[in-house]
Amino acid sequence: MFRRLYGETEEDQLYYLRKKVKATLIAFIIGIVCVVIGLIGAMLHSKMEDVAGFAGLIYVIMVYYWGWGFMKAFFGFATFGSIFSGNVVIGVIIFMAYVFLGAFFGIFNAFVGVLRYIYLRVKYKNRAEE
Repeated sequence: MFRRLYGETEEDQLYYLRKKVKATLIAFIIGIVCVVIGLIGAMLHSKMEDVAGFAGLIYVIMVYYWGWGFMKAFFGFATFGSIFSGNVVIGVIIFMAYVFLGAFFGIFNAFVGVLRYIYLRVKYKNRAEE
């Protein structure tokens, strides 16, 4: 599963996951800052409380950032191409299924990907020490 999602070798996986984990960490920190600013704005009864909504948007984008790679690896874009077939109703149904599955698998893939990245970092750090 890891080879299909993140790369053939562990070095490829580490390189691929490093970029994704850094982007996820940055987005997570920005989301926390938005929530804190929103809470401060709510206490002050100002328009700053609207900033908290950006945290949810950032988190949704990160879920799809992880999920779209999963969807591409396991379902491919050929299935996605059927959206633009002759039947609009079936296309909308398939598109909505992709959206919901992308969010679900994005959460799963982000969790597994971060754990895999931590595992590989520890593994290669221990090898460097030997």
